[in-house]
Amino acid sequence: MYYGPHLDVPIMRGSLAMRADVSVTVFLSEPSDYTGGELLIAADQTPVAIKAAAGDAVLYPSGSIHQVNPVETGARLVAVTWLQSMVRSVEQRRVLFQLSEAISALESQGLGGDGMLRLRATHNDLLRMWADV
Repeated sequence: MYYGPHLDVPIMRGSLAMRADVSVTVFLSEPSDYTGGELLIAADQTPVAIKAAAGDAVLYPSGSIHQVNPVETGARLVAVTWLQSMVRSVEQRRVLFQLSEAISALESQGLGGDGMLRLRATHNDLLRMWADV
């Protein structure tokens, strides 16, 4: 019930090979069912510790260093899978994510109108340019 610091493999092999761009951890146990067992994801310089409710999912770049702290009591149950993004570049995905987050933050402050529409158009144009479909 521990997994040391690691990166997920970049290519998943099976009946159909795929690039692992985004890792997904779905929590199946409630946090109260176990002590320890936090998922640590390196975000910039500071690791982020995550211990979510059953049914919650965390998505993170597969190329980020991550680990699971030792489970001290109980059992930590999760399901893990990987996704291939239509946008191959990590940097381009980061730009799209940051732009989307900024748009959401502005909308949550009640901002809208022509400026917001232009920001959404920029996001959509970048996605059109960078996505492989």
